[in-house]
Amino acid sequence: MRVGLQSLTSTSASTGVTYSNRCSNAYSTCCATKPEALPVETTSTDMPVDSFRRFHNYLRISLSERCNLRCQYCMLAEGVELTPKSELLLHDEIIRVANLFVTSGVDKIRLSGGEPTVRKDLEDICLHLSGLKGLKTLAMTTNGIVLSKKLPRLKECGLNTLNISLDTFIPANSEGKTVH
Repeated sequence: MRVGLQSLTSTSASTGVTYSNRCSNAYSTCCATKPEALPVETTSTDMPVDSFRRFHNYLRISLSERCNLRCQYCMLAEGVELTPKSELLLHDEIIRVANLFVTSGVDKIRLSGGEPTVRKDLEDICLHLSGLKGLKTLAMTTNGIVLSKKLPRLKECGLNTLNISLDTFIPANSEGKTVH
């Protein structure tokens, strides 16, 4: 299940639980909205169910639209405005939203972006998320640019699954696709 920061709202008829997301533009990824629209307490019987009556145990949280690369397939060179920082979830809001989903039956959270490693409070977010009772998998998708510096500490903070975006093993093939 993808939940995002950026506002489409749906409410479960059986539980009254409101799930919301909003996208600022066609290129942004949906992430979890400000928690005012979400319930304070849920139970495992409130597990998110889609229109095909499938249960969802997976939450993807986009921590930022920012990135330390500028890949042409991910971010256009011009014309795409980033979501204002004031509209992104704060650390405590991320933990609260994640806790609501975990208490509803979600047992896997994936952190993504943009590039999640550009977020200064990433270690603290991982530490708090990994402590949520019922969470089995804390994953992250990254471009891997700063991984050699950050991975040992992220692992200590509870990150247990990692996806690295590798577009090519041949450096010449990546020319023009990414910019540092």
